[in-house]
Amino acid sequence: MNIKLSLALKMNIRAVGLLALIVFCSINLYGQYVRFDNRSFTGEQDTTSIFSGRYSSNLSRILYLTSLVENNRSGCPDALYIQRLDSIYNTLKSYTTKNVNYALLSRQIDELFYRANSAYKDYYERASPYGKMKQELALKKQDKIDSLILEGIRLRENEQYESALELFNKVIDLDSTRLNNYYFAIDNELFVRSDTAKVFYYLDKLVRINKENKKINFSPSYAYMYFYFEKQQYAKALVYANNVIETDSNDYKAMLTKARIYKLLKNYPHSNSSFEQFLRCIQYQPFVSSFDSAFVYNNIAWNYYLMKEYKLCVEHADLSLKLNPNSSYTMDTRASGYYGLGEYQKCINETTKALRLSPELENSWHLRGLSYKQLNMVDKACSDLSMAANLGVEAALEDMTDYCRKETVERTLNQYKFQESKSKKSNRGIVIDRFGYIYFLLN
Repeated sequence: MNIKLSLALKMNIRAVGLLALIVFCSINLYGQYVRFDNRSFTGEQDTTSIFSGRYSSNLSRILYLTSLVENNRSGCPDALYIQRLDSIYNTLKSYTTKNVNYALLSRQIDELFYRANSAYKDYYERASPYGKMKQELALKKQDKIDSLILEGIRLRENEQYESALELFNKVIDLDSTRLNNYYFAIDNELFVRSDTAKVFYYLDKLVRINKENKKINFSPSYAYMYFYFEKQQYAKALVYANNVIETDSNDYKAMLTKARIYKLLKNYPHSNSSFEQFLRCIQYQPFVSSFDSAFVYNNIAWNYYLMKEYKLCVEHADLSLKLNPNSSYTMDTRASGYYGLGEYQKCINETTKALRLSPELENSWHLRGLSYKQLNMVDKACSDLSMAANLGVEAALEDMTDYCRKETVERTLNQYKFQESKSKKSNRGIVIDRFGYIYFLLN
């Protein structure tokens, strides 16, 4: 009897153990499932499995972004709100393009995408040039040209871009005096065909009309500045930015563009001078100041990092974080300064905070891996460097060579090649909201 009881107990224990193993594997496998491309990756950083320790922080982050969308839909200036929406879209994009596992958060991510998309549609209808034109034409008796413009907008919204462009060009041919309509032709020439010659033709026509009618509120220098900037012809964009500032020394948008141009030209001292001029200009605009100042201080800090002025990098990152304490990107900047100063433990602490907020930050994985390497913490260093390489940091592969195990390097190299081939995508046209400023200058 005792033997039978003992065997029964052993069988029950085995059954319970097997059931527990099945449940554990089922949960863990679900946690490893990559929702967006239907495949799993070996050596992947698990950020949503309930066993990873990151699920709660990532869930909190997504819920916070969802509430941010809703809480700012009324009362927040459009320019500021669209910047925040763009930031949220970048986060959503990172969920779909980076090798990070968010499977268990798929429902919350879908909800965030739905709310952000809905908010952007509201913004589009209320504040974009296309939405503004539809509102304007709805309040008047429409003629043939108005009908063509509305049909062009409808076609564009249905992604029939070539057909829309044909109508916008036809409108200009029928009546060249309606200035707002030039915006639609210019924007769609750039978006659909990247036709530089046609854009200059339309801009030159606007300049001539502006000379003939001094009441028209149109700045050709602004138009050329944005156009050349978006076409990455930075030296020409800089000439027109200076023209705008000569006309209005307090034009902070031109100052910001000028600072960004110098940064892209790798003239970091001049970039910082322009950023500081921008800060002086907006100091009496408190609503804009706190948001934009944090962004600018972070840019100044990063310029100092590139100039190897690491102490100034940390100091300006500190100023940025006082205004926006939850910016993972600024934490990453400050961590870069710490690494440059040789303060590796501070760098590890800072990158760890940044990665809790934004696990897709490849530079933070790389920096933390390098810091662990400096402290000779081999396993942690190789794990972080492998993650950085999986996220597209080619230098991380070099840092692993002759330091990490051969099989780890080979596996990471294969994953890097896969990610590289996956991320090769074409980028069409110009961002409407930036170039759309031309439209508002014509009103």
